[in-house]
Amino acid sequence: MNEMFSWCKNLIRLDLSNFDTKNLISMNDMFGASDHLNSITLGANFAFIGSDYYLPTGTWYSSDGTPYESSLNGNIYSCNIPSNKADTYTRR
Repeated sequence: MNEMFSWCKNLIRLDLSNFDTKNLISMNDMFGASDHLNSITLGANFAFIGSDYYLPTGTWYSSDGTPYESSLNGNIYSCNIPSNKADTYTRR
């Protein structure tokens, strides 16, 4: 899934609730440069693989209002949205 949604500059919402990522090896730069993405729906079988998938930076909120951070500090990318937890996350 490397670069699967990379450079999709007009992508605003994404529903990945039916994706099963348990057999994936990599999703490097999966969301890179998709800067307008502000809503992502994940299913119970979606786990983030690796640490370089580059979900747009900012604060993402689950449906119950819990905040999760996606950030880039130099060359270090981090995101703490949980894997294998079905929910919709909205960036504000």
